[in-house]
Amino acid sequence: MVQKAYRILPACCILIIQALFSFKYIARYFPDAYVPISWAILLCTAFLLWYSPKSKIVFQKYVFLGAIIGVLLATILLLKYIPIETLHVDRWSVISSFWDAAFAGEYPYAARSHMNNPPGPMPFYFCLALPFYLGLDFGWIAAIGAMVWLFWWWKKDFSRGLIVSLLMLISLGFWWEVASRSNVFFNASLIVFLIYSWLHTGFNTKKYLWLAMATGLLLSTRLVFIIPLSFTFIYLWKCQVEYRIKLYTAALLAATIFAITFLPFLWIFPDQFWIMNPFIVQGEYLMPSYLTIGCVIACLIFGLRIKTREQVLWAGGIGLFGTIMVYFGFHLSQVSWNVCLHQSGVDISYFLLSLPFLMYSALKN
Repeated sequence: MVQKAYRILPACCILIIQALFSFKYIARYFPDAYVPISWAILLCTAFLLWYSPKSKIVFQKYVFLGAIIGVLLATILLLKYIPIETLHVDRWSVISSFWDAAFAGEYPYAARSHMNNPPGPMPFYFCLALPFYLGLDFGWIAAIGAMVWLFWWWKKDFSRGLIVSLLMLISLGFWWEVASRSNVFFNASLIVFLIYSWLHTGFNTKKYLWLAMATGLLLSTRLVFIIPLSFTFIYLWKCQVEYRIKLYTAALLAATIFAITFLPFLWIFPDQFWIMNPFIVQGEYLMPSYLTIGCVIACLIFGLRIKTREQVLWAGGIGLFGTIMVYFGFHLSQVSWNVCLHQSGVDISYFLLSLPFLMYSALKN
């Protein structure tokens, strides 16, 4: 019964994410048919989450290849027929304005997107996006993230690679990411890979030092990832007592690397940094600080109850989903449902931060 709950809860969260994107975007572009289309998508998603083969299927490698080709072709079409300037989304513009200011010798965090929003993510977030700023279309960030995610699944768990491939192809959130040139799923996938490596790499090798450095860098993308990463370190501290000294060393190294990513701004723009920085932006634009702190404390208490490796990623997904739900609920208390969902009073794409965690938990447990 408990084991089923570990699958059912993340599966329900995935269905909620699908429903939110469906009710917002299918209703916008297919107002006369969005109800049957939405229900069809939700039923297909529910079936795939319920259907969990225990062995290899003969044709599933062709589905995998088809999924990769499908992502490539659909990405090319979406990027060709949906001009970036027509989108009411500025995640790509935040990256462009950041690097435009940086290369002009100006303070990057004082830049503004084409929708007049300041850069909110941490410094390494922009480093990951730099190749796409220099030449590639921003939409390829999401596409590459999806293909890496699919390949990782097929390498780690071949029997469920089929299900993951089909889930990605019908994921409305993912296709929204490609069309809007977003990168939330991509960043969250990297955190899943990192946590999986922490849980399956022993401290009897020097790999943990590389993982510590990667932890500091990836934490310098979105600060909300402190939630699943804290679950990881709490679990390792509880269950690998003999390696606690190495764990403290790794945590210190990760914190040091994280801090180093801010040094260029403190060194070159010391006055501007204290006026505008990502900590201030995230504290003002998402939800009140007391709610943010409350979510972090609740997650830390929740993390103390983790007992197995699978529960780490499960808790990470639930913690991220719950935090974004608090953000959604806060804004819903301020304005109507219509404003929140259909007039973009809240950014539902933040729910995609939890999607790789939820998908892993729903299919692995």
